Amino acid sequence: MSSSYIPGDRPAKPHRICLENVETLYADGRWNGRPTFVFWRDEYYIAFRSSLSHDTVDDEMGKVLMLKSTDLKDWKVSTVIDGPEIDGAEPLLLGTDDRLYMYIVAENPITTTFMSYSEDGVEWAKPVKYFDDGFSFNTPVTHKGIHYGALDYAGAQQAPVPGERSSGYVDLMQSTDGLEWTKVSRIVEDGTETALVFMKDDTLLTVIRQGWVTKAKPPYTDWQVVDSKEVGLGGPDAALVGNTVLVAGRHNAQTTLMKLHPDTMSLDFIMDMPIHNVKAQPTCSVAEAMADTEIASTEEHVWPMGDKAYPEFLVLDDHNVLMAYYDGQSFEAGVPKQADIRLATITVH
Repeated sequence: MSSSYIPGDRPAKPHRICLENVETLYADGRWNGRPTFVFWRDEYYIAFRSSLSHDTVDDEMGKVLMLKSTDLKDWKVSTVIDGPEIDGAEPLLLGTDDRLYMYIVAENPITTTFMSYSEDGVEWAKPVKYFDDGFSFNTPVTHKGIHYGALDYAGAQQAPVPGERSSGYVDLMQSTDGLEWTKVSRIVEDGTETALVFMKDDTLLTVIRQGWVTKAKPPYTDWQVVDSKEVGLGGPDAALVGNTVLVAGRHNAQTTLMKLHPDTMSLDFIMDMPIHNVKAQPTCSVAEAMADTEIASTEEHVWPMGDKAYPEFLVLDDHNVLMAYYDGQSFEAGVPKQADIRLATITVH
């Protein structure tokens, strides 16, 4: 008995990346931004900078606030780091078996990184200077029991805008305990702010602020580099959800969600996170490869072009991922501004 069916001819199931919901987690009229997001010992933690502005205003140093929840519905807020010696520009969380580590990038009076830790998620050790001046640590990730992070050097200068190169470099670091870090390799010259994402075959991909996309297989010393300068992303993050690599960061003054193709190391635009009212947004991506992307949020955003992004993903399972980010008024040096912490729920099918 013959059949007209030929293996491989069946139409592919539509690929859907849906923005299910966006909610405001924290807003107090001040500047709250650059969130970091982990799940540790059955609780969700989001830490972020809270100050008068993105930069230092009236000599007020940024403090680090913490949101904590057991169910993603009820959140409690507390102050974790608040001292005149540290301008808490960007906290970074890493959960290990024994401790919850926080690495704090400070930008005033010079870029440097501090480290604190907690053994219960409540009491925190006094932050200590951790790397030499000019070095910024980037969001650490854990893969097969080893912790990895990117360490970039940009000197005392602030990172350039996406698409511009810096005079610094990015190194891959690794640790077995979150306390002692050693260099693995140099990823690129001329880069800052690096997101790491591991594939199921142990391949490591990075997305770097200035437009670099890189890839390496173990032992992560030989890097393939693609220049995607036109899609430079401020404060990027990346996550593997099932078999889909999501990337997000600041692009053209928006918090932009993208898809990364591991084979070609290319990026497809999915959507800018909703601005004004979501009804004014397109209902699908402008990229043909993402034509089935849906937007299902009803959250109103009031700053269409502004100081925003620095997202961080938290993968729940093969189909569900959360993304914390900030949404704020346009930056003006030395001027107090407002920025709020958002939480987006995204599904991948």
